[in-house]
Amino acid sequence: MRRIKIAGLCLLAVCAVSVTMSATASAANPEYGRCLKAATKALTNYDSAKCIKFASEDAGTEAEKLKKGNYQWTKEILKKKLTGTLKEGTFATLENKSGTKVTCSKLKSSGEITGLTTEVATEVVFSECESGGIKCNTEGDGVGVIKVKELEGELGVITKVSPSTKDKIGNVLWPKGGTPTSGSKFVFFACAAALTADVHNSVISPVTSNAMKLEQVVKYTGSKGVQKPTKFEGGPNMFLETSFTGAPLEPSSQVATTIVKAEEKIEIRST
Repeated sequence: MRRIKIAGLCLLAVCAVSVTMSATASAANPEYGRCLKAATKALTNYDSAKCIKFASEDAGTEAEKLKKGNYQWTKEILKKKLTGTLKEGTFATLENKSGTKVTCSKLKSSGEITGLTTEVATEVVFSECESGGIKCNTEGDGVGVIKVKELEGELGVITKVSPSTKDKIGNVLWPKGGTPTSGSKFVFFACAAALTADVHNSVISPVTSNAMKLEQVVKYTGSKGVQKPTKFEGGPNMFLETSFTGAPLEPSSQVATTIVKAEEKIEIRST
């Protein structure tokens, strides 16, 4: 690509509907697309299947440069659907600063790319979820099953680097209809009578950029309520907040290693 949270998963990559500037104040350059073999060679084509450097920028004679001018960047993605699962043998964990923790061992998600920088996750279902040995679930769902609300997402720049092909790119996910900072609800679930969890806001995950990918590993990182990262460069803080059993909302961390698969090779490009 150029994408459990127990409460909001990043499983797809980046969301639909162009998002407000509050989400990505300086994140105009990342975009979804494909780097494809060109019908004819040209100095204005790219010199590799990553589409990050023009053939004209390479060293050598004009003839030598021309030999490498094989690739062109297209913003057209024909197959846009994405699916996600947890990496086998790992867990998705939601945790606050005081150590209250919920874990899930399975995840199924689906969605699609909806624009140059956006995507939507229409299904995010965690299963085999528990807290302290007590099974958790959303209302009306099976034992251990937590269904997250439909999500939107958008690409952004976590860290600017020179050259821009080295920029660290991320994807932020939040409940559809809200914004990353509006406090909209990810999910509400209960673990029998012992615990309830009311989860809000948004979460960021780094994504692989400047390489064509059919599949990529997307990791959510944090510990005891501290998520990493929590913002795009130049933008506001964006992180999950959870109220456990009616207590005030407080920052919570989402830890998960997910496998995101596309229907065709795509790239998240930072140039």
